[in-house]
Parts: sequence; C-alpha cells; structure tokens
Amino acid sequence: MEAKEDALRFLQKELGMQQQEHRMALDRRANLAKVRARRELDLRDAEERQAAREDKVKQARERLAQVEEEIAKAEDELQHIQPQLDELEKTRAQAASEVDRIERRRKALEVQSRHASAEARNEWLDQETASLRASLQVKKSLMEQHGQRMGSQQAERAQAEEALNECNRLFNENQDATDQCETKAAKTRSLRDQKSAERKEAWRLHDESSKAEREAQEKMKKAQRDLWDNLPAAVSAGLDAVERVASELGLTAKVHGPLISLFTVESPTYNTAVEVAAGSQLMHVVVEDDDTASRLMEELLSRKAGRVTFKPLNVLQSRAPRGRGGDDEDDDDDNNEAAVDVEQQPADLSAEDAIPLISKLTFAAKFAPAIRAAFGRTLLCRTAHVASACAKRFKVDCVTLDGDQVGRRGALTGGFHDSRRSRLAASAVIAQAKETLATAQARAEEARSRATALDQEVARLAGEIDKLEMTRLHLSTARAALSQEKVKLQRRARALPAATGTASGVGAPASSTDVPTAAQIAEIETQIAALEAQRNSAVAAGAPLSEAEKAELESDALAVARQALARAQDDEQATRARWTRLKNELDVNLLRRRCVGFFLCEGT
Repeated sequence: MEAKEDALRFLQKELGMQQQEHRMALDRRANLAKVRARRELDLRDAEERQAAREDKVKQARERLAQVEEEIAKAEDELQHIQPQLDELEKTRAQAASEVDRIERRRKALEVQSRHASAEARNEWLDQETASLRASLQVKKSLMEQHGQRMGSQQAERAQAEEALNECNRLFNENQDATDQCETKAAKTRSLRDQKSAERKEAWRLHDESSKAEREAQEKMKKAQRDLWDNLPAAVSAGLDAVERVASELGLTAKVHGPLISLFTVESPTYNTAVEVAAGSQLMHVVVEDDDTASRLMEELLSRKAGRVTFKPLNVLQSRAPRGRGGDDEDDDDDNNEAAVDVEQQPADLSAEDAIPLISKLTFAAKFAPAIRAAFGRTLLCRTAHVASACAKRFKVDCVTLDGDQVGRRGALTGGFHDSRRSRLAASAVIAQAKETLATAQARAEEARSRATALDQEVARLAGEIDKLEMTRLHLSTARAALSQEKVKLQRRARALPAATGTASGVGAPASSTDVPTAAQIAEIETQIAALEAQRNSAVAAGAPLSEAEKAELESDALAVARQALARAQDDEQATRARWTRLKNELDVNLLRRRCVGFFLCEGT
C-alpha cells in the first residue's frame, strides 16, 4: 500500500511538472504568434511601400521617356526650321535690295527729266552719293562690330561645348559609379539575407539546445530529489553542501563526488545486489586526500550543513588488498579501467554459483581503492543457500540478485527491496542527464557564438548597405546637379552662334535689318558707282527720256517689288515666331520636366 501511495505521489508530481511545462509552452507559442503577426504586418507594410515606390518610379520613367521624345522632336524641328529661316532672311534681303534699286533708278530718271541744267543734276547726284557713302560707312562699321561680336560668341560657344563635353564625361562616370554601387549593394543585400537566414537558423538551434538544456536540468533535479528522498535529511543536506563548499574553498579538483557516481553497473539486473552490498557507502564522498576531507568536515561542522562520510584515496591506497583464503594477490594492470582485478574468482568455486561482485562494475583505475573498499570482499551468489555456504567457506560477504545478504560472520539480511526507488537507477539518470546537459550546453554555446557572430556580420553588412545607399544618394545628387548643368550648358551653346553659322547666328536668330550683310554693302557700292557713272556721263541735263526709260518710269515694278518684300517679311516673321515658340517650349517646359523626371526616377 505504501509503495502504491509513493507511486501515486510520484505520478502526481510528474503530472504537475508536465502541466507546468505545457503552460509555459503555450505562453511561448502565444508570444511567438504575436511576434510573427507583428513581423508579417511590418513586412506587408514594407512591401506595399516598396510597390508604391516602384510604381511611382515606373510612372516617372514613362513620363521621362515621353518628355525625352518631345525634346528630341522639338530639337529636330528646330534643326529643320533653321535652314528655312536662313533662306527666308536671304529672300527678304534680296527683296529689300530690289526695292531700293528700283527706287533709286526711278529717282535717277526723275532727276534726269526734272533738272534743267547739268549743275543742278550734278548737285543732286553728289548729295545722293554722299548719303550712300555715309550709309556705307555705317554699315561697314556695324558689320565689323558684328564680326568681332560673332568671334567672341563663337569662342564662348567653344568653351561652352568643351564644358558640356566635360560635364557629359563626368555624368557618364557618375552613372558607371552608380551602376557599380547598385550592383555591389544588391550583392551585399543578397549576402545579408543569406546571413540573416543563417542567423535565424543558428538562433533556432540555440533555442532548441537551450530547451534541451532546461529539460536535462529538470530531469537531473528530479533524479536528485528522488535520490535525496531516499537518504537521511542530514546526509542529503551534507551532500548538497559539499560541492558548494568545495567550490568556495577551491577544492573542486580534489573532490570526486559520491561513490555511486564513480562507477557503472554492467546491467540493471545487478542494481539491487550492488545497493545491498554497498549500503550507505554508496553515498560516501571520495576525495583526493585526508587533508581535503578534514577541511571539508570542519567547514560543514561550522556551517551546520549536514553529515558526510569521506573516503580519502591516499588512505585507501596505503592499505594492501586482502587476499582470499589467506593469500595476497595484487593487480598489476592499472591501465585496464574496465576490469581491475581486486578479487579473483576462487579456483574451486564455479562461476555459475558465485562471482566477485566487483567484476560487474566498470570504473576508472584511479578510484579502484574506493571501489575495492566497498565491494572487494563481496561475492554475487546465485541463491541464498550458495551465499551462506560461500560466506562460511571464504569468510566474505555474499549477496544475491534479489538483495538477500549473508555476512561473513554469519548474519543474514533479506526481504522486499523496492526497485523503483533504486539509488543506482537515479544515479544513472543523473549521469545521463549531466551528459545530456553538457552536450546541450556545448551545442547552445556553439549556436550562441555562431548566432552572435552572424549578428555582427549582419550588422556589418547592414552598415555597408547604408554606406552604399548614402554613396548612391550622393552620386544621385551629384548626377542631378550635372544634369542641370548640362541643361544650362546646352541652352548656352544653343544661344551662341556656331563657327559655321550665318551672320545672324544659329542658336539665336536675329533680324537681318540689325546687321548688314555683304550683299547689302555690295549693292550700296554698286549704287554709288552708278551715280558716279551717271555724273560723268555726257548726257545733257534736261534731255528727254527715251521710250524705254519712260516705260521703266511708268511701270509698276516698284509696287510688285514692295509686295514681294512684304510677303518675304511675313513669311520670315511667321517662321521666326514658330522658332521662338519651340525654343521657349524646349527651354522653359521640356528641359525642366526632364530634370524633375530625373529626380523622381532616382528616388531623391
């Protein structure tokens, strides 16, 4: 009945521990579910922001491509309009020269028919010649100034084009550097994601190892409680205090622990026999020497920390092993830890009836004196009858598998032995739990070290990504500034005449009435030469006009020439207005929209 109650209490305690672990697991699961939900929400928000940004950049690139097409179309149209404008300017200049020539011819004919004397005619011719010479001088001066201005503007345009080429070179280098930076950033992000996955796996292994460590600790504590429950309170308190006191005194290396922890039994079948044979000696603490035992006993006494029996190895080693039947036999094979010969099988005793109990134990040679002291004179017998006979014959203690014991002095001990409360089984569980705990701690430490190293690596990669991103933004800002500078230089270059341009310039056409052309100057010189020739001619003043001259004077050639000049001026003004409208649209609208689109595409 008592055994059943003990078993019930044990099961209830085990159930309580399992329920507590179950509640802890449910709490951890709930916390992990919350963390996962938060991470999923953060990830979804980040993905939505990234998608919105990508969509915005895509739309900006489409608009930028459309603006680029409009810019190319406007520049192409400007290139086609320029030759037309030059041709219209030339046509208007020719029409103006023709009107001026006809007017002067008509004046000359009118003078010829109107002046009555050669002096009056010559005076009028001299006035006209002087007027033309003054006009010629002014036009030549204007043409010379225009030539100088054109040379200066052409040199300035060359400088602008050189600066534009340098700007293009820097822009291309910036673009290459940006591409390299983005490529490196992409590789670094990929490596960071890989390391993050490895870090996650390392922390998962750490958590699993930590869980196994906690389970091993709980298992070991439970086995220790079960073991302590089978001991007197003073002994369990003393054993619990020895390890702590030894650590405080710096004697950990000289304290080897209870005897029960220093050997293993070949099979659980022999547990009962070993426990009965050793008795309380199983919980004796093996130490290196008697000085260590003395110091520990004094400390336990001063602290009132329980009672412990010590087995000093130096004292046990000084005792010679007792032989069987009066013969002393030593074991010279100290290197064989699995089979230290303390007691030999008696020659006249069958192994089927009895064997040395120590032969079923495995232990280190260092602890042989302590093991020999506890089991050296004990035989494991098949039955109680055989045990009684062996005890009388060989003067040794004998024990059976069922735990019946016969002392060498003839005392018999027996009865029920509860195997569920086996101290050796509890000690084996503790040893296994310690081994599992050490393995779990080693794995947890290894996983923690790796996870920590990966944390540092991920942080380093994140910092490198931030640096690359800052570099990319810096390059993007510089590229945007270079793009604006390119637009300014392009405007400046277009506003200045090229070296092969016309007199009015390519980039900024002006009216030809502002600057005289070589044809106008040649026309004036021709008129002057005609007036001088007329003055020197032998035609008498007041001479009647010929029929051809009368017909020339009365013809409507002047009106026709003026109509042609008006048409040429209208065509030139319409073409010039179209050119100006396209130029303003390009400079004020399209180029500005291209800069804005560039900023949006870069995400700055």
